Amino acid sequence: VHAAAGGVGSAAVQLGKAAGATVIGVVGGPEKAAVARGLGCDLVIDRRGEDIVGAVKEATGGRGADVVYDPVGG
Repeated sequence: VHAAAGGVGSAAVQLGKAAGATVIGVVGGPEKAAVARGLGCDLVIDRRGEDIVGAVKEATGGRGADVVYDPVGG
């Protein structure tokens, strides 16, 4: 979930967790990372200092994400 600490992103995180998904949240900055962790993200990636694709592949054993939700870009 991109923008996992934002209004729509935080709802997507919670819906994903309620559905039993492993949720990876992408945020911009340590404060937003703390919010995303508090919402229940299993992994939080700070786009400012981490490679998003690399971190997702590492977390999923090279498989990648099944679903990507970006409330900002559509």
